[in-house]
Amino acid sequence: MYLATVGLEGLRGVAEASCVNAHAVYDAVTGIKGYAPLCPGGPFFHEFAVKTPKPAAEIVHRAAALGVLPGVALDRFASPMEDGHALLIAATEKRTADDLDRLVEVLKQA
Repeated sequence: MYLATVGLEGLRGVAEASCVNAHAVYDAVTGIKGYAPLCPGGPFFHEFAVKTPKPAAEIVHRAAALGVLPGVALDRFASPMEDGHALLIAATEKRTADDLDRLVEVLKQA
């Protein structure tokens, strides 16, 4: 139904907007002290993982208290050798520039 509603050109626009948003957020988040790409140099579409300066579950909890859901803490998917400092962030076509700026500001605070 979604494809029938938006059509091929609409689907392309959704994909492009998602990709542009994700890459803009990636650049901003990886520019925050303590955050780094989990897979540097790897291509991505609308989601990416970052290493976090403290446990990602703590960051998600603090950000949620500020009204922002920053992503998924990857600790429940991690091996016992990893430290739980990984966050999966997604950006879709539905996020505005203000939404993305707010996410970045909250990650700085969290």
